[in-house]
Amino acid sequence: MLDYFLQRSIQSELKNNKRQHKFLNFERMQNVVVLFDIQDWEMVVPIIEDMKKHGKYVMPWTVKPKSVQGQAPLPTLPSNVRIIDTHRDLDWKRLIRPAILAEFDNLKYDTFLDLSLEPNDYTKSLLVRNKSNFCLGFTKREEKLYDFIILKEEDQSLFEAYEQLKIYLAHIQ
Repeated sequence: MLDYFLQRSIQSELKNNKRQHKFLNFERMQNVVVLFDIQDWEMVVPIIEDMKKHGKYVMPWTVKPKSVQGQAPLPTLPSNVRIIDTHRDLDWKRLIRPAILAEFDNLKYDTFLDLSLEPNDYTKSLLVRNKSNFCLGFTKREEKLYDFIILKEEDQSLFEAYEQLKIYLAHIQ
């Protein structure tokens, strides 16, 4: 029942999102929101570092799920990573609090890079809400959410998929 509000919010954002689609090559990307699964932090770090090395301003966002007994401990993240904690950052409808959504909406960025690989309705709610000119991803979704997608192979690391993405973006004018 509580999932109803989240699904309804996602559908509403999908229908109402009027972002300007503009293809950017790697060089023209400047401010990048990176959305990732918290458990993949160690694989995301080299991607963020590479983007910074290439002069990109990176704003990493993730969702911290409720902990489950017997689950591996989650990594400790640096203070520049915006973590949405599902223990304290949701309202009574189990939606992300309006103050956090306002913070997300006020970000200034031209590119949204979705590195999340696991299905998660909270990361999806940010993805459908994004206002970027250029939205990239690595997994296939039912809805058309990305302007450009590279399907990550099962035996491929996240960084290898990112490198492949960079190659494609570098060759496109």
